[in-house]
Amino acid sequence: MSCLVKRNPRTASRQYEENTLVITPDDRQVHTLNATGTFLWNAIGEQGAEKDALLRKMAEAFDAPEETLRQDMDAFISELEGKGALIQESCRK
Repeated sequence: MSCLVKRNPRTASRQYEENTLVITPDDRQVHTLNATGTFLWNAIGEQGAEKDALLRKMAEAFDAPEETLRQDMDAFISELEGKGALIQESCRK
């Protein structure tokens, strides 16, 4: 199953060195993304990205088993979706 993952347009972010600061719109909290989170945040970009494409980009950038990358990506997306910073849409099989 592939889903389009997009940034919430109301979410503000700034990259600072290897980290990214994300301010979630509903609670106005600042969240610091580590280097891996920053990689995913940038890969999602302003237009969004399919989860399958994100996984391919991660596989090119990180030396880890695909299942580990998938789990890390899904956890990242789930956490930031729960905070209101990301939105998943257009899921299809």
